[in-house]
Amino acid sequence: MKKLMHIFLILGAVALVRCGGTQQGVHIEDEKKVEGTENTPWNEDFDPLGLKDYKLDIKPQEAEAEDVVTVDQLLRGGPADTVSTGHEVPGFRVQLISTRDEEEARSVMRNAVISFSENVYREYDNPYYKIRVGDFKSRYEASLVQEKAIELGFHEAWVVRAIIWDGPPKKSGNVEQGESP
Repeated sequence: MKKLMHIFLILGAVALVRCGGTQQGVHIEDEKKVEGTENTPWNEDFDPLGLKDYKLDIKPQEAEAEDVVTVDQLLRGGPADTVSTGHEVPGFRVQLISTRDEEEARSVMRNAVISFSENVYREYDNPYYKIRVGDFKSRYEASLVQEKAIELGFHEAWVVRAIIWDGPPKKSGNVEQGESP
């Protein structure tokens, strides 16, 4: 029985040595026999910058924005004035909520549009929707609106630094997702 075990052990070792040998390499002559590459020189004269671009005739569509009125604009009493003569400067806003739920953000925005005379902004900073109110140059002005927001039921309201619009206030104001007032 011991001899039989030794024979199997030796045969197993020989089989492992034969199977674990080196793999035969690919010869260069074999690579040249690949279909379509026999003695084909590279064309190094091709310049992709010399290609001509196609001209696309894209005509801008006439916007009929005067006819479209959103729910938020109806709540304010008419369409919003989207013309702005101001510019962006560092300042403060009052953030009412930061949530991942888009419907909750829309609901809070509608309530804010009704409750505040300042501009209301909805910003999307992945994955959060942030509802912010006002364009304040000083923290003190923003803190007054923060107190008003807390009294109105926006208990999570706090003052945040933001890039604000410096210019005349809009007639009616809500701005969604980074649109300029």
